[in-house]
Amino acid sequence: MHRQMGFSGLPAAQQMYWGNISLREGLKEFMVLSSWTCAFNDEVSTLWMETATNYMVQSVLEAYRCEGAKGIDALNECFSWGPTTSQDGLDDDEAIVNEMFGGDDGSVGVLFEEMKTEALLEVCFSPLDPGKVPL
Repeated sequence: MHRQMGFSGLPAAQQMYWGNISLREGLKEFMVLSSWTCAFNDEVSTLWMETATNYMVQSVLEAYRCEGAKGIDALNECFSWGPTTSQDGLDDDEAIVNEMFGGDDGSVGVLFEEMKTEALLEVCFSPLDPGKVPL
């Protein structure tokens, strides 16, 4: 994959600068940064929710297609973000993300869960053969 993206052709110093992180590994940082941004702007837009669910989909596809992930662990990890009812066991970052989904009396979380479920179904089930899982 790195060769296809041109990463392996970079000089060693630039390879070290750009690093080697997968979308799945960057998902938490994306969610935390988004929650801080949404807190300052006092809104969670539909566009952001679409972007977040698309990020989750791409993270899952990269994990299975490029990293060779097996089973459902990668799928669960990427799609675990969303509102939770219990604050027990959440670190500070996860609590901030959870608060973001509590906006508009919880309607933000409900809409995000609907969009996330729709994206998850697209990843898990082939539209041509509903019984076949493409991953």
